[in-house]
Amino acid sequence: MTQIKKYFAMLLIFVSSIHTTYASLLDDSNTIFNWAEEEYSIYFAPSGQTTQTLDPWYFRFYPSTGIYLGVNNQSEVYVLGGQFGNDPLKVGSVSDFLAQINSSNTSNNGNSTGNGNCVTLPFPATGLQANYNVTSGANTGSMNVTYTSTNNTTAVSTTSSNFSGSGVTSSSSSTTTQNYQITDDFLYVSSIETTISSSVPGLGSFDDTTTTTFSPAHNEGPALKYCEQQSWTSEAVSQSTVTQTLGIPGGAVTSNTAVVNGLVEAVNESVTTAAGTFNTVRVKETSSGEDTLTWFSIELGIFVKVQTLNGSGTVTSETELTSTN
Repeated sequence: MTQIKKYFAMLLIFVSSIHTTYASLLDDSNTIFNWAEEEYSIYFAPSGQTTQTLDPWYFRFYPSTGIYLGVNNQSEVYVLGGQFGNDPLKVGSVSDFLAQINSSNTSNNGNSTGNGNCVTLPFPATGLQANYNVTSGANTGSMNVTYTSTNNTTAVSTTSSNFSGSGVTSSSSSTTTQNYQITDDFLYVSSIETTISSSVPGLGSFDDTTTTTFSPAHNEGPALKYCEQQSWTSEAVSQSTVTQTLGIPGGAVTSNTAVVNGLVEAVNESVTTAAGTFNTVRVKETSSGEDTLTWFSIELGIFVKVQTLNGSGTVTSETELTSTN
């Protein structure tokens, strides 16, 4: 056992012999550890070390710097080793650190950056095709999405779908262009243009182009970086919508977007669909008493599953990835 490990073991023995473990303290400890790794990487590296338990402690050891970071069951935070020396050093309480983290994690626009357990998703690969099954009430169908191009300012995709329900079958195809900016890792959409080509038996085929502009730009949530317990509020903004049918433009219709509250509920959650098993980020968005859960593939950068739940928690619609090519 090294000199540092001896001192750390002695600290654990002399502070307390209580054997009770609290799940909430473990959660708080991980929050502090993750934050420290991000904010003070010069001391706590490499990041992502496993949290270890040695009663009455939760701690992480950082081999690059020889430093321990620990929380005891008295909710006290200690460091040991490296530049901090071989004597255990108390640096504060759990409550003090959580207050500091909560303060630093809330930016001026009301977005919260979460607890530091983060992943960064890629842009969808150009030309990637994703096929989905869709169920909504009595209606069922399939949908194919092709990601034509995605970058820091624009996303273009084409979608074809076929649905049936109540004795009616319909098909459509559309091209959607989103213009946006990425600020502080959040995506703000300024305009969306969608051209839909539809075919309905007995009614024929027709094209509609709908252009919606937002003022100010609408907060759509995280752009690429997702952190567990990251939250945001998409405040109501003015939207102006113009629809052009058969080449004839209609008048602008102005309204306000709904207020949406978003939360990254889980990072690195395993989800299995007909397309396989994916490592995902789970996001919940709540608006008008309805929840939408979306699972994004960390590898592909696309959604693999979406569920809409009513106020009673019943799933009212579901979309699942069946294959990619």
